Amino acid sequence: MSRHNGGRVRIGIIGTGWWSTQAHLPSLAQYPDADVVAIADLSAERLRRAGDAYGIERRYSDFRQMLDAVSMAFCATARATAYADRIRLPG
Repeated sequence: MSRHNGGRVRIGIIGTGWWSTQAHLPSLAQYPDADVVAIADLSAERLRRAGDAYGIERRYSDFRQMLDAVSMAFCATARATAYADRIRLPG
């Protein structure tokens, strides 16, 4: 598991729509052992709003670029089945 920042788990989020901004991000922001290190969304506006609201600097319009560029232990998405055939995490 990829842990940095004093043992915090590094997490990426695919999609910054309702589910992410109302469930994933608020919960993870309050969890002391989690560090959301990157987000990805096709919508530049949703990406900007979520990134600004939660202080996430690494933002990607293509989730594949995020997966290639960012070291993380976990990647969450509200629609896992929509991406399951395209997401291949190393290891």
